[in-house]
Amino acid sequence: MEFKIIHDIQKQFQNKGSLIQGIGDDCAVLPKDEQTVYLVSTDCLVENVHFSFDYFSWADLGYKALAVNISDVNAMGGKAEHAFVSLAVPKGCAEEHIQEFYKGFSELTQKEGVTLAGGDLSASLESVFVNVTIVGEASQGSVKYRSGAKVGDSIFVCGDLGWSAKGLELLKQNPNDDSKFSLRHKRPQLHSKTAHHLGQDQRVHAMIDVSDGLLQDLQHMCQASHVGANLDLSKLEYDPQIHFGEDYALLVVGDLSLENDFPELVRMGDMVEGQQIQSGSKVITPQGFTHF
Repeated sequence: MEFKIIHDIQKQFQNKGSLIQGIGDDCAVLPKDEQTVYLVSTDCLVENVHFSFDYFSWADLGYKALAVNISDVNAMGGKAEHAFVSLAVPKGCAEEHIQEFYKGFSELTQKEGVTLAGGDLSASLESVFVNVTIVGEASQGSVKYRSGAKVGDSIFVCGDLGWSAKGLELLKQNPNDDSKFSLRHKRPQLHSKTAHHLGQDQRVHAMIDVSDGLLQDLQHMCQASHVGANLDLSKLEYDPQIHFGEDYALLVVGDLSLENDFPELVRMGDMVEGQQIQSGSKVITPQGFTHF
């Protein structure tokens, strides 16, 4: 239902004017000058939908709210530059909680070289709501779209699949769990440097970040590129990895020779004809996180 609604909205609001890419990719692409474009994305985190204070600190929330947006810019081969954050909290929320949120947010801005350029602070009736808009930049020739995959391309993943799913499982059992998996769920690992280099490499034909689950995000790419995929699922440590999102790994599609220059890429399969996802001769039905 969620993706049907997005598709309907996309048909209703077609790209107009100077807009290069609108709805349908990780970021919108807007012209800056003859050589450079802006990459713009926005994401929200809602209490008890995307996170719970049973196991999230306010600083964790600030960090993750920015991280999931930077990941979108990374997925298109760009560099995140500026962020805007709107935070709504219930009346009576302690001031130190709000300060901790911005402390976590600031920690990642310093790591990633991102500037907080503005935002909004508001009251809510019950839950905490966070919305971040990120603005990045890329050269026009280095933007990577979901629609660039070709039959015969190799499929790679940069990042650990399944760590976030395992972390959430552990946190629900023990909110104080401090394993590497729980930390990864609360504070995603970004691949900004690698993403920027991949963006400049013409052997990379398409990228997307794994936010909704490997299969679901791969399906988005297959549909946009009008190709299918054949995966080697033996590369996965355990099955839930292909369904659970929030790893914010990079799904990279391009020439096989990429693995020679990017050892952090793990080859997962190939792009094939058709638009199905399969493992060998078995067709796989994509599953992943949906809001509705």
